[in-house]
Formats: sequence, structure tokens, C-alpha cells
Amino acid sequence: MNAVPDWLSTGNWELLAQASRWPLMRLDEMSRLRVLAALSIIVLAAGFLLIFIRGCARYARWYMHREPRATKVAGDPFQKVIDSKPRLWQRESKNWQRR
Repeated sequence: MNAVPDWLSTGNWELLAQASRWPLMRLDEMSRLRVLAALSIIVLAAGFLLIFIRGCARYARWYMHREPRATKVAGDPFQKVIDSKPRLWQRESKNWQRR
């Protein structure tokens, strides 16, 4: 009894495509290439989105922990006075340190 499948012994990839349980192998070559190209574009877009979200998170973390700005620029009456009190997260952390 021959244990080698027909498609392997003859090299006939059409038999493999018919016998395959994987739906992608049942498609013709151009459709298969289109599906693989679409999947690769989706994976690349997801990677760039992940990098962008990590950058936004890093910027937000830096923004929350940066030093407070100077209260007022001399000679600029339109500059709003920026509150120089510690931020809420700093006050909360000091409260936790006191407990």
C-alpha cells in the first residue's frame, strides 16, 4: 500500500488544493495572493497603530510628570496665570506618604 499521497508523488498541486481542508488553498493563485496581501497590510497597519498608541501614552506620561511652568511672563498681559500649586496626582501621593 502506497502511503505517499497522490499530490506529493505526482507534484500535482491542483490535487492538493482540492483535498486541502484549509480554505485558502482552495482559491486560485491570484486570489490567494490578494488574500495574503490584504492580511499583510492589516498586520502592518495594526503594528503602526500600536506604535502610535504607545507614543501617545509615553507623551501623556511625560506631560503629567513634567515640571510646572513659570507663573507669568513679565510684560505679557494676555498670558494667563498658570496655577503653580502641585498637581492633583502630586497631592494625592503626598497624602499617601503621610498615612
